[in-house]
Amino acid sequence: MTDRELLELILQKVERLESKISGIDSEISEIKEQQKSTNERLDRIERKVDNIELKLDDLEIKNASRHVEIIQKIDEISATAQSLSEAYGRHEIEIMKIKRKII
Repeated sequence: MTDRELLELILQKVERLESKISGIDSEISEIKEQQKSTNERLDRIERKVDNIELKLDDLEIKNASRHVEIIQKIDEISATAQSLSEAYGRHEIEIMKIKRKII
């Protein structure tokens, strides 16, 4: 093999390597673009999750407040029922006294 043939063979291999490297560079660029798009989507998802967390926190506060209100109303209703029961009992005693006087 002459020096010229050897140089042509080396040149062909270098050109194939350059072609492969160019293809790899192109694939890396595509991967970088895809990664950028994926990161943007992830950022949007994270913002949505943060908003959901804020809304859940607000709901927890409102629910806690509602629970306190409900407990207070139940206590008021219980007190009213107790008062009515006591008043009913006193009236029954008064009715029995009146009936005894009649007899």
